[in-house]
Amino acid sequence: ARMLAATAVMALGLVGAMNPLRPWLNGSQLEVVGALALLVFGGLIVYTIAASLFRVVRIEEIREGLRRRSGI
Repeated sequence: ARMLAATAVMALGLVGAMNPLRPWLNGSQLEVVGALALLVFGGLIVYTIAASLFRVVRIEEIREGLRRRSGI
């Protein structure tokens, strides 16, 4: 249930970001790519924060996972 709540928060954030980005989404190929990149990274940030707030995952676990992957 908590993961579903974090996902819903992310979805609402992405839907909310669509209107301000609409000119870019209807623009040139470069603008579309930029808008999609903003949506992807924005969604990742919103989900990470929401998942932490809903205690789906702890920020320390995310950091540890990133360190393991990068070899740091």
